[in-house]
Amino acid sequence: MPLLIRPMTEADLPAIRDLLFLAFHSSSPAMRKLAPNGQSPSAAAASLAAVAKSVHAPAVVHRVVVDTDLIPAADPTTGATVHSTVPAEAGSTKEVPLVAYTRYYVHREERAPDVWDVPYKAVTAEETGEGVNVAFRNAFFEQIHELRRRNMQGRKHILVEILAASPLHERRGAGTMLLKEVFEVADTEGLDCWIDASPVGYPLYKRLGFQDVDFFETDVSEPSTLKEGESRTMYKTAGMLRRPESKV
Repeated sequence: MPLLIRPMTEADLPAIRDLLFLAFHSSSPAMRKLAPNGQSPSAAAASLAAVAKSVHAPAVVHRVVVDTDLIPAADPTTGATVHSTVPAEAGSTKEVPLVAYTRYYVHREERAPDVWDVPYKAVTAEETGEGVNVAFRNAFFEQIHELRRRNMQGRKHILVEILAASPLHERRGAGTMLLKEVFEVADTEGLDCWIDASPVGYPLYKRLGFQDVDFFETDVSEPSTLKEGESRTMYKTAGMLRRPESKV
């Protein structure tokens, strides 16, 4: 079952939305606290809109990995697929037609402080859709924003903002394939790479040359089920950096 990297097409957007929810909700206590009851139709619509908004962002690159043997109804010219627009539910084993996805930003020039040294912009319940823990979402992503801001500032670098693989296709090397493509750009252009590592992704990033720089911890405990004297559950997000390797 050969895997293939290709550019994302706008036809992939619903599948990317499904993949992101399935991947992160299955592996991350933080994401389960963010959407404890799964993804509602309005939250799915909001997620789709957010992914679509990023398509034409400055300096952005989107890549997907597909399995050429598994994906039905693939367009022979573009590789885009026919897929369901029904969002994946919590615990679902619904097949999604993408194996993995990444979104990264190539900052080839230094950025002015009015671009990078800005506060996190909180989202509202109307923007996230029903069933999202908005307060937790804003607190978590504000910490990610601050992690990047204090460490990378306006320097030239590649920001790997999202790297997600379907839990239905684990241990097939799709994440490594995507990162090696990023590294090719980074090494050719002499750019550092930054990634925000979850506990699940951390071993892979470490093995591929990322080093720990900074971190924060998030309380993902459920107060209603926490017994007296019981320790809270802390979720660690590590800021990691990979230096470019010489092409000589």
